[in-house]
Amino acid sequence: MPFIKNDSRINREGRPKAIESKDRKRIKDMLSAIYENSIDYLHKHEAELTLKDRIELLRIVSPFILPKLQTIHLTPEQDAEGYFKEINVNIVKE
Repeated sequence: MPFIKNDSRINREGRPKAIESKDRKRIKDMLSAIYENSIDYLHKHEAELTLKDRIELLRIVSPFILPKLQTIHLTPEQDAEGYFKEINVNIVKE
């Protein structure tokens, strides 16, 4: 079916940005459960696992659970006003 301009059936609002698909939510829930069970396992069997094993497990699973941070690069030409706020500190000695 070809695209028809101004067709009344076109969804002009699109899918809301915050909505996750059912599959994505299910996978995220499963990974969260694995992560939580791994932490429980680490506590129960702490003596059996090496530090390297614990760190490796958390390193692999964490990116799927924890939010990712974005780096902001500022150049001297950019106005940093939107990124930084002035803070005044008053130290009072009694």
